[in-house]
Amino acid sequence: MIHIDIETRSTVDISAGVHEYAEAAEILILCWAVDDMPVQTWTINDCTPIPKLPPPYAAHNSQFERILLHRCAGWDNDVTQWDCTATRARQHNLPASLAECAKALNLPYQKDRKGAALIKRFSVPPFEDTKSNDFAAFVAYCVRDVEVERAISKALKPMQERDVWYLDQRINDRGIKIDTALVEALAQIDADHRARLMEELTAITKLDNPNSPAQLRKWLSEHGLDLPDMTKATIASAHATGAVGRVIEIRKQLSQSASKKLPSMGTPSARGILQYWGAGNTGRWSGRKIQPQNFPRGSLKVTDSLIDTAMTGDLDWLISLYGDDVQGLIGSLLRACIVGDFAVADYSAIEARVLAWLAGEEWALDEFRGEGKIYEATAAQMYRVPKDRVTSEQRQNGKGATLGAGFGGGAGAVQAFGIGREISAKVVSDWRAANKNIVRYWSDVETAAHNAIRRRGKAQDAGRISYRADDFGLWCKLPSGRRIAYPGAKLNDGNIDSCNRRIWKGVLIENAVQAIARDILADALLKCDAAGLNVVLHVHDEIVLDGGGYDELVKIMSSPPEWADGLPLSAKGYCAKRYRK
Repeated sequence: MIHIDIETRSTVDISAGVHEYAEAAEILILCWAVDDMPVQTWTINDCTPIPKLPPPYAAHNSQFERILLHRCAGWDNDVTQWDCTATRARQHNLPASLAECAKALNLPYQKDRKGAALIKRFSVPPFEDTKSNDFAAFVAYCVRDVEVERAISKALKPMQERDVWYLDQRINDRGIKIDTALVEALAQIDADHRARLMEELTAITKLDNPNSPAQLRKWLSEHGLDLPDMTKATIASAHATGAVGRVIEIRKQLSQSASKKLPSMGTPSARGILQYWGAGNTGRWSGRKIQPQNFPRGSLKVTDSLIDTAMTGDLDWLISLYGDDVQGLIGSLLRACIVGDFAVADYSAIEARVLAWLAGEEWALDEFRGEGKIYEATAAQMYRVPKDRVTSEQRQNGKGATLGAGFGGGAGAVQAFGIGREISAKVVSDWRAANKNIVRYWSDVETAAHNAIRRRGKAQDAGRISYRADDFGLWCKLPSGRRIAYPGAKLNDGNIDSCNRRIWKGVLIENAVQAIARDILADALLKCDAAGLNVVLHVHDEIVLDGGGYDELVKIMSSPPEWADGLPLSAKGYCAKRYRK
């Protein structure tokens, strides 16, 4: 194994993404070590070509090294030649940064903290001359990074599910297409709207800088509205009338963030937007750059007419037709900026299905195998009435309980899903009475995890999952064979403590269910790829293909993996030229 680190410079800021950064980049330093051999170096001052080293390679955040060395030195862009210690750190539920991972592992090699200042001098415009005396310190910094990465590699277990990670890297390299004309039109609308709001705010308050929280808070106080601060949450909950009410309304509109995604959508192709194993406790993906996982829902249904109107960039025309919630309009149209020949499908109630399957809640599984009306069926179980006699109020209670009570949540949890405070405790009680196997399974999981910690090295089963503790911490083995980690887990006053976080049975079961749902998605992604389907995006429990293939996609997603025999799955979606929710 060749452990590698590089230092680079580019006129494109790294925040734009590694693919964009690489287009204007230059490698300044290449450091490498073969297995345990001393670190070797090449620098731009050597006046020789960058050496081509034979695979396999290892790096921390290896996507960066892979893409830069391919772009700048002609190395193969084959992800299967690489290992990534940042990815392995994520799989251990450890910090992904080199410095924080080494610190968490208490390694003898630690990252040189002086590197940030050197990067600013040599890697960020205006670039300092590499003939500078301090360039040697930059080389030494790169050497140390190789030593730290190698130490991390030795301390961590091998990478899990390499095939999934390889596919993830290819999907990120592939990217999604962006309608930049629509993005530019929305950016113009946003700029015009914000300028108009600021002009009105200045006219009302007569402040030199009404965008200053301190000045505006003082003005509000002088006009009878005392606020503890000017945070978004405080402004959202503030109420007033007259001029003060209008100032609050303008501030609310200015604080909305839908348009903040537009700058990251300014290129024809958005790449590197998915973060593999972004959630440490489950391994679920998270987002980067445009972060499609947290697109706002928006306030309007997206139609061709709305898109055509937005494309004009005419703020007044847009408001006259669709109202003055401009940020809501922009939020509605963000997804429509992603274009292609899309086939999209989403799993139906995947977490509820997995929970019932784990716990053996047969009435719920039977419902999923049949009509799939789990909210009505849950209400029927809770209120002991036929499913076709369930009232709308009972269905709402069944829905709120299904969404809020499955992971041990109490009254507060179901209130978050629309259940009234006065009936929330009763709804939880009724749901638990109707789902005795699930309630029993919570305790089975907790007992298995606790016993694993007490009897280190011995697996403790909880139905389809199991727990085992070692010197690193507690591991939960999922039906897929993948493991999720709780570093440093120990028992403390009847609960598990992992990195100063309390892990109770509700967390254990939630992590297991969400991790299994994630593994089902990963299995479908692999099958789509094997079938020649072009996966360009996946968001939560949804898969997006470009180039058609809807029927095959639904068939794949509705068929459980071999390790999930008996789990009823269902998926449906749409075909469109623009992405939507």
